[in-house]
Amino acid sequence: MLTGNNLRLMGNMAAASEIKDQIRQLAPRDPASYAFNLNTIITELSWEDSQLRFDEQLLSDAKQLIALCDAGISSASSVNNANYYCGQAYFSLSFYNGIRGNYISAGRNGTTAIDYLEAALKQDPKLIRAKMYLGIAYYYADNLPNFIKLFSRVIWFIPSGNSTKSLPYLRDVMASDDAFSDVARYIYATLLINGNDNEVKDALSEINILIKRYPENARFQLRYVSVILGNGQFTETLERINTYRATEPGKNLSIIDTNLLNIWAARAHLGLGQIEQAIQVQQQIKFDPANTTVPTWGLAWYELTGGQLEDLIGNRKSAIESYERVLTLNTKTFVSPVIVTMARAAINTPYTLP
Repeated sequence: MLTGNNLRLMGNMAAASEIKDQIRQLAPRDPASYAFNLNTIITELSWEDSQLRFDEQLLSDAKQLIALCDAGISSASSVNNANYYCGQAYFSLSFYNGIRGNYISAGRNGTTAIDYLEAALKQDPKLIRAKMYLGIAYYYADNLPNFIKLFSRVIWFIPSGNSTKSLPYLRDVMASDDAFSDVARYIYATLLINGNDNEVKDALSEINILIKRYPENARFQLRYVSVILGNGQFTETLERINTYRATEPGKNLSIIDTNLLNIWAARAHLGLGQIEQAIQVQQQIKFDPANTTVPTWGLAWYELTGGQLEDLIGNRKSAIESYERVLTLNTKTFVSPVIVTMARAAINTPYTLP
């Protein structure tokens, strides 16, 4: 499991999945084998939540894990701190139901996860990993109105949170020698990305630590680039992309990662008013018919950028078609409200440079 966790941090999800099979063969009744797979699936879904190929396995493993931990709680089982594993299972179900739009179930499972994880921490105050899951659960519970607005126009549930525990819990895990310390670091940085200037600065600092430790994981680089782009640091975005591409890992990127970097580069050029350069980069982005070469959230940025560029060169019909594809995509999966708002506005009023 330590090897598998390190593979995830290195960005090698295929090898991490193979580790899961080895663990299951070695210890088919060990709850840790189900928890490891749930963590791997959530890592995949956190990057591309529109994937459906993991749904059946996630639901099955969560059910199996709950059965094992329930048996451990109700009997003198050999399961060590069964509350912790129940907490992980319900945490996974909360995350899954949240991204699938099942908000009532997400809320109930989230509250149940918090109860189990608090019980686990009370039973073993040194169980540092319980703090990681609690940190995430409490953060989203406390920030639920804003969080739910990302997914729905209706607030269905409000489980209780605890601001005094959320980020401190994650910092405790980060400061530990636990194998999940860098996992907590990435989650901590991700939670701070939409915060104030100091929080964003802190997030970028933590992501830089991960980049230095795991240079082969393009997701950390892509996360950093997307944050500074979102802050309007267009020149810095292009410099960061060019510097990364000159490194050994940057020379061997997958098509998905290359496409995402080009999307960010095109938007950076657009932000600088460099229309010709933006068009050149936009034309380098490659898709296949099955759209397996970019996450759907990246596709939404691509279509929006394409529409804006078409508007800037006077191709209004093509521009509107791109904006309409954004809105169609929004009916099928989650698209950032920022993108949707800009696309709707541009359908009525042609995009112009700020």
